[in-house]
Amino acid sequence: MTIGFADIATYQVSLTVDDGTDTATARINIDVVNQAPVAELVVVGGEAGAEGAIQGEGNEHRFIFDASGSHDVDGDDPLTYQWDFGPGVDTTIRSPLAPCRRSSS
Repeated sequence: MTIGFADIATYQVSLTVDDGTDTATARINIDVVNQAPVAELVVVGGEAGAEGAIQGEGNEHRFIFDASGSHDVDGDDPLTYQWDFGPGVDTTIRSPLAPCRRSSS
């Protein structure tokens, strides 16, 4: 038998067996917890560089950062997004278009 627990909670499950003379009972707690979401990041624009870096042309290049493949494993929780592109540059939209400046190092 397969039993599914839909809500996030702790459930107590018990089993009692009887041999006609005596009984015995075993109990276990089942904790149904929320699973962490999957964050999937795709960058469109530029070319693949060394060690997974993406290179743009010139001093500035625009990239599209796409998180639309991110999802809730449990399937029903809405996602929020928090991007950090460095000092003073952040956003909460799912797929931002952002200029990235080449570092001077």
